[in-house]
Amino acid sequence: MTVQELFKSLGFKAISDALLHTHNRHELTVHDLAGYKMAYDRLCNMEFNGEGGEVTFTVTPREEWDDFHSLPLLADNVEGDIWENIVGKTVIRPTDNPFTDAELAGAILWGATFYGFTPKQREELFEEELSPTIPSPIAMQIKRLNLKKDLMYCRNRKIRDELKKEMKSTSPDYTFSAATTIWQFNQPSKRKLNRSKRKREYRIDRRIEELWRLHKIQILLDLLRNDIGVVPDGISNLIKSATSIKITSYESCPYANLGRVDYLADLLLNTNYRVVDESSFEESAEYICVILTSTQHQCSDEEQKQLKYILAKYFGKTKWQLLTGHDNSLECQLRIKIIGLKTIQKYPIP
Repeated sequence: MTVQELFKSLGFKAISDALLHTHNRHELTVHDLAGYKMAYDRLCNMEFNGEGGEVTFTVTPREEWDDFHSLPLLADNVEGDIWENIVGKTVIRPTDNPFTDAELAGAILWGATFYGFTPKQREELFEEELSPTIPSPIAMQIKRLNLKKDLMYCRNRKIRDELKKEMKSTSPDYTFSAATTIWQFNQPSKRKLNRSKRKREYRIDRRIEELWRLHKIQILLDLLRNDIGVVPDGISNLIKSATSIKITSYESCPYANLGRVDYLADLLLNTNYRVVDESSFEESAEYICVILTSTQHQCSDEEQKQLKYILAKYFGKTKWQLLTGHDNSLECQLRIKIIGLKTIQKYPIP
């Protein structure tokens, strides 16, 4: 039986229930089933194209199932593979199999979506990871601060010289010798920190955290400019004041029987897909929703009204703003990008 045949024989409800049962202890625990629904619909309908192969499973020893960082089973040969090839692979059940077919299918779906819930998301992630790194001033400053922290503990002259040479480099990447790399992993002198060095390390760590926050903000603003053009000052200031940022995307499916707006309505409003964590929709959080279509298939007035109604119902009393933009790779489909911004709650002085 192929992966696609297995998925179709079970249905999404059975697979998602099994996924929540087997993969709910992992640090990447399942919070939102809507993404898995998007992937399931595509995997069930796309045509096989590739060399195929087999999907086997790694089963964790029973005594380790309750460990926080452990999963009962993992599907092999699916992470990182293209979906057109995955759907035609043969499913090989484990020897002395303690799992149902739905649990096996859930593990396959979890592995297939590890890098994104749609082909576009996976493509963007791989492009970001494989593209040449641009040495931005913030990234270079983060690198120098990390090296400065290393120099606080290093007593080996050769390694210190290498660290100092790396600080003068204009590349954001680290190019260490094997000896320096091993030293970085161990750093035995860190066990003997005096008060002065602990305070200095604390200040450097806080500075690095702030620089990472600014780096993420700059990346988000660049992405928004690519989507909508000029970013309004109010939106830009809101993003710059955020202490944490979370981006979630929902995309209509070309294989679904529903229209593109109705499909997104099902993803956003169907309570069966929303395993909401406690931090969702906090009072201190605000959301920016970006509706993306191709220039050839823009939203009609009726679709815009429907989307506003759907989003208003989705957020309830939470603050949110709406923007529109274009992505011609979507062709006739529609994507909603939800940017969650958490800011520091300001309380009035009594």
